[in-house]
Amino acid sequence: MDYEMKDMTFTMFTNKYKKTDKHPDYTGDIKIDGKIMRIACWEKLDKNKNTFLSGSIEIKDESKKKDTPFNKNKTEEHSKENLDDSIPF
Repeated sequence: MDYEMKDMTFTMFTNKYKKTDKHPDYTGDIKIDGKIMRIACWEKLDKNKNTFLSGSIEIKDESKKKDTPFNKNKTEEHSKENLDDSIPF
């Protein structure tokens, strides 16, 4: 059974690809009003040396997905279907 994220919840994981301080310490997804967005958080220290989290939320851009053979074939199928539909005979 696949996990389905409930509205107004999020999941975060340690960023195992972090290579610089500009990369977030944690990344994940958040679901708001049925839309899933990306979240990123950085651990920071305040002036009293207390740790806190600072983060950002951005809309997932589906167009940035890597072109896998599966996605490419699906795109080509849709293009062929659209082409066939436009032929008047």
